[in-house]
Formats: sequence, structure tokens, C-alpha cells
Amino acid sequence: MAQAVSCGCDPMAAWDYTPGELLALIDGYRQRQTERAYFGYNLAQCITAMCFAKRRPEPWEAFPGVIEYRAMTDEEIWAALDAWAEGAGAACEQEG
Repeated sequence: MAQAVSCGCDPMAAWDYTPGELLALIDGYRQRQTERAYFGYNLAQCITAMCFAKRRPEPWEAFPGVIEYRAMTDEEIWAALDAWAEGAGAACEQEG
């Protein structure tokens, strides 16, 4: 219950939620925090690259505990490439 309240849930409304709904609320909060961390990291990376051109830390080094290192599998890499190729192909078809 305390975690849900710390994630922004109204303390009185939290009593009406099921445990599954509370877990979904907490997971959603964690996902939003991770997205914010990535956005902040990318913004800081752009600013730093413009100012200094030195080695930048990886996202999981910059935000330990928020972003975890996870290597992409071959299937995920190929799926991302296929999705990009389909999007690029659709853009070319619209122009032509």
C-alpha cells in the first residue's frame, strides 16, 4: 500500500483497488520513471556532446538501479531491423 501511495495513488482510493491493480499501478510508475530516465539521459548526452566530445557513460552506468543492462537477442535485433525497413519502405512508396 505504501508503494502505491509513493507512486502517486490517492491513499483513500488505494483501498478500493485489488492487489493486481496496485501492482499494475506500481509497474506503470516504474515504466514512466524508466522512460524519463532515458529521456533525461539522451538530453544530457546531446548537451554534453555539443560541449565536450568525450566518452559518454552507458545509460545503465548513468542511472544505476533505474535502467538495467540487457543485451538484445539476435531475434530482437532482426525484428527491429525489419520494422525499420518496413517503415522506410512505406516512406519511399509515399514519395514515389
